[in-house]
Amino acid sequence: HDARVFDNNSPYKTFSTREMLEYVLDFNPDILGFSIVTLNALRTYDLLEKVREELPDLPIMAGGLHMSHCGAEAVVRGVNVVIRGEAENVILRLVEIMGKQGRGAEFSRPFMVTEDIDAVPLINWDVVDLRHFYPTIFPSVYNVVSTQRGCPYRCRFCADAFSHGRV
Repeated sequence: HDARVFDNNSPYKTFSTREMLEYVLDFNPDILGFSIVTLNALRTYDLLEKVREELPDLPIMAGGLHMSHCGAEAVVRGVNVVIRGEAENVILRLVEIMGKQGRGAEFSRPFMVTEDIDAVPLINWDVVDLRHFYPTIFPSVYNVVSTQRGCPYRCRFCADAFSHGRV
């Protein structure tokens, strides 16, 4: 599969909805995926609306922490399939199914946690434009990239710990 990553969560480079839409249209993917967190949900839904206007039959999947609690919200906004929990165990099979069936594909899998985190491959940084994650005037400054691997704590106020018993 020819996969690309377009990350619009950098503190140093932010793209407009129009720029992100142009990127999607130029790439013309077979399937479009989003990682949605609460902070980017509204901008993502705005982009989804524009993508649906241009590519109404494009299968769209979404994962991310926000989907653990608000998956139905994404479906109403145009997402075909929501992935809750870890995606490593299901993503390739899901891409196969969506590629064959397109819109309306159904995929059901119980919430799964990757028990052996060392079995998960490291991030392929070649698909991410790291220039967007450090300021050009201080190229030696480092930044943090959050991969949402969960949390070992069980805070009383955490909805994820409440929903699943563990993160």
